[in-house]
Amino acid sequence: MAQVGNAKVSRTAPPGAKSDRARHERAANQTEPKIATKPRGAAAKRPSEAPSRVTSAIVFFREFLRSPAAVGALFPTSAAIGKAITSRIGLESAEFVAEIGAGTGPITKHILRTINHQRCTFFAVEINEKLAHEFRSRFPDVHLVCGDALKLRSLAQQVRGAKHRGHAGLDAVVCAIPVSLLPAAARNALFEEVAKSLKPGGWLSLITYQVPMTPKARELRRALRAHFDEVRMLPPVWGSVPPGFILQARCRPK
Repeated sequence: MAQVGNAKVSRTAPPGAKSDRARHERAANQTEPKIATKPRGAAAKRPSEAPSRVTSAIVFFREFLRSPAAVGALFPTSAAIGKAITSRIGLESAEFVAEIGAGTGPITKHILRTINHQRCTFFAVEINEKLAHEFRSRFPDVHLVCGDALKLRSLAQQVRGAKHRGHAGLDAVVCAIPVSLLPAAARNALFEEVAKSLKPGGWLSLITYQVPMTPKARELRRALRAHFDEVRMLPPVWGSVPPGFILQARCRPK
């Protein structure tokens, strides 16, 4: 009870008033539009590859320090090199493709973007166990062989027997092995193995950082011509440090 002057006023609502007010409030809640709000930071974002790229670069750099000649570079291959080395070798229509010296996979992603997954069998080869482990963490669905590229025909036969029985040979081999740093005997053995693993007209595509007019670069081209019937060099890839040079060689008919 409250008192105003001499009059006493009751604060108690008349019978039924509470229920009427509750009904009005419920009706208002039903007709009032509700605005959904996103929690802070909930905006949709595309997953970033940055963490995996950083991890791969660290692993690659450590392996370079451990074995510079075998790894051949301070950091993984650039995206510009990846696009160039996978161009003009018919990956779009290929049925059987191998990547040798796959490392942590900087070129692999460009191969995967180019090949027709419904018709092409693709596998990668990497001899370094730590780099192979990092590769598998990034590309768990890619068939990776931790082995020697000098056994490419045998490795291809194993893959072919499981997935591509009866295929005549590889349509293309993408090579990130630092061939210009290999001893001449090992380099020639690798080129011979690749040439024998390719089908007639198949392509080898490789990267070198040797300036074309240097003695080592000329020696590399001569070694390729000893095993392949056509050797060409693509324009320099300036989006790489140092600039890269793509050599492509076509297998002579058998």
